[in-house]
Amino acid sequence: MLTGEGPFQRFARRRWKRVLEELTPEACRSRNEVLPDRADVRYLSYAGVRLVEELPLWMRSWGQLIAQEEGDNDGLVSLASTRWGDSRDTVRADHLELIGWSLAWPNMRNRRPFPHLDLYRQIIAEVQQESTASVP
Repeated sequence: MLTGEGPFQRFARRRWKRVLEELTPEACRSRNEVLPDRADVRYLSYAGVRLVEELPLWMRSWGQLIAQEEGDNDGLVSLASTRWGDSRDTVRADHLELIGWSLAWPNMRNRRPFPHLDLYRQIIAEVQQESTASVP
């Protein structure tokens, strides 16, 4: 986003430069050094990934840029960037589908729309099961 030369990248730099700078891998690494994980918190991470051609049209340029730099992604965040703590599942969903927003046409072949509530029910069930299993 910060280095591309397309019309959207130029617009994004003018409009959201400060925000985009705070989301660069370098800025995130720097923030992680200042804010280390807490020993009393259990960190779980889940990720979404969609092929660039499956992303909604407006996300494809971002997805392509991220794919060139870091590989598989959900249109906004690379799979490599989602790994934190206990990395769990990777699902076939774009960034917005993970919160229940499906901005592309329904498509059974691409498993769209993504059943986000099923994912959250699964996460809750796993956490509950693990919590009760760890209680003596």
